[in-house]
Amino acid sequence: MDHALNINTDDSLVEHTTDKKWNVRTAVHEYGDGSYAVYDGIVVFSNWSDQGLYLIDTNNKEQRVPRRICECNDNLRYAAATIHPSKKFLVAVREDHREVDLGAPATLVAISLADAGSEVVLFDSHDFVSTPVFSPKNDEIAFYAWNHPGMNWDATTLFRATIAFGSDGIPTSLVNQTIVVGKKDDPCESVYQPRFGETGRLYFLSHRNTYHIDSDGQVTLSLDMPMEAEFGPPKWAFGISRFQAMPGHSDAVLVTPTLDDKTRLGLLNVNYGDSTGKGRNYRERLYLQFGVIDMQGYCAAALYLANIEHVDRKRLRIMGGSASGFTTLACVVLLTSFWKKDHHGTLCNGLTNGLLSLDTRV
Repeated sequence: MDHALNINTDDSLVEHTTDKKWNVRTAVHEYGDGSYAVYDGIVVFSNWSDQGLYLIDTNNKEQRVPRRICECNDNLRYAAATIHPSKKFLVAVREDHREVDLGAPATLVAISLADAGSEVVLFDSHDFVSTPVFSPKNDEIAFYAWNHPGMNWDATTLFRATIAFGSDGIPTSLVNQTIVVGKKDDPCESVYQPRFGETGRLYFLSHRNTYHIDSDGQVTLSLDMPMEAEFGPPKWAFGISRFQAMPGHSDAVLVTPTLDDKTRLGLLNVNYGDSTGKGRNYRERLYLQFGVIDMQGYCAAALYLANIEHVDRKRLRIMGGSASGFTTLACVVLLTSFWKKDHHGTLCNGLTNGLLSLDTRV
């Protein structure tokens, strides 16, 4: 998603970075989002053209022009940045595309806000990492990670660690790193969106419910009454939020689960097996059946509307992106008898971006 950066300060400064040079957007995980961070007048954002991180300090009139703070390499991408309250550094997810044969490893890096190109790798043991957050004392960090071949809605690991600082106040490493949830003996725990409350209690979402970590390290259910709902839907992009620890209430969280299986229709938005918002069991119906069940669902939905004469059977079109892009291609290639030819003799074609990236990862 493209963004125009709009900064409002007390002296009514408004800067619109709408020219071609600036486009607030990141390509991490291809889906992007999590492209900017704001803290106490400091704005950091990812610029689409070079994928670099840029800083604007609205507290300083001399720093209101975006200044690059990351390494000068267009093959490095950044997302999910969080600015440390000291305002000396930020921590972000960095995706490395410098070695094509090695894929695109993701790491957690600390980046100085003062020295351009000063980056310290804090975490690099997993294929993917996401959502770094600081504790109220600002000396602790939490984040989660996962590995191929799993996706983040299959199994993730929640980490918690202490930040070791150098004499300049910039992190040098993470120490006392522990696994909070998602150990090898629990391979199907899908965790995301860690959040610290005001007292330092760590909360997180699971596909099963909302939990917190007690002072003795025990994982405890945050809700008095468990609910049959999806609390942690698949995280297609950075920056998705489904709950928040409530300020002034040390033991309270505000959460928005998905409680029903209603499908919203636009043109005809088919919520096939492996789609999201209906829970893990529904989503896993497509395992080992990818390209079969979803094709059947698309065609059955279209035929139903044609049979009740809500659509013209001769004018059917199919379109889709990402996973639905594959389904679109599969439908028009494998089910040619279903997609009728028009009066020019050409197959009613599908529109897809499925071939744009065969290595799309979330």
